[in-house]
Amino acid sequence: MSDNNLSHEDLVNDILGSIPDVETMEVKLPSLGRLYGLNSEYVHLRAMTFEDEKALLRLKNKNEAVNLLISRCVEENINPRDLIPQDKIFLVVNIRNLSVGPNYDINITCGNCNKVNPVSIDVLETFSCDYPEEPLAQTTEIELPVIKKKVVVRRATSDELEQPQEKLYNDIWKFVHSIEGIQSGQVIYDVISRLPRKDIHAIVNSISCSELGLNTKFLFICSECEHEEVNDLTMQPDFFTMR
Repeated sequence: MSDNNLSHEDLVNDILGSIPDVETMEVKLPSLGRLYGLNSEYVHLRAMTFEDEKALLRLKNKNEAVNLLISRCVEENINPRDLIPQDKIFLVVNIRNLSVGPNYDINITCGNCNKVNPVSIDVLETFSCDYPEEPLAQTTEIELPVIKKKVVVRRATSDELEQPQEKLYNDIWKFVHSIEGIQSGQVIYDVISRLPRKDIHAIVNSISCSELGLNTKFLFICSECEHEEVNDLTMQPDFFTMR
């Protein structure tokens, strides 16, 4: 059949016929999913498309890039603002792997001799993920290490933990549901304001789920002076821009 006999749509489809499907994958959330009302510990991702990239470029608030990416590339209906930090980082890292591959090339300036070192990281080989034995629930009970009292606390979302540390510490009492079964907000506020530092940090560690998730740290050794230091890959300024 001559091209002249093909419709406009047929011509376009014929030209684009060899484009592969957008790559997808299934991943197991560090929290195991119960926090978000999911029936499974697995969620489904797709790679970022050119339309996603344009949507990111149109963002006026670049701090919303991660939330936008998750909302577009995760099949399940999860509000990115409800995610705990470990799930959010895990999802974005895996979307990044799908979109541009696991290799990440960066320049690291040595903190000892200031030499700029080109470093290539294989994210799949470098990162590991710690999972809990049971799916995380919205609340958890801990015993404060100093005063030895039982406290029920609520898991914090990534948005809540991204606020300035001083504000987070001032608002710690808002994450506490009860102390020794007492739910009075005023009692909780007064107790929290007088707790020893070690007990406060026990609460912070519990609400931030610091014991699980993706380990994004790696050991850097300077090629000039052999100075060693620990770096966090997700703290690199362009990691989430997919460049």
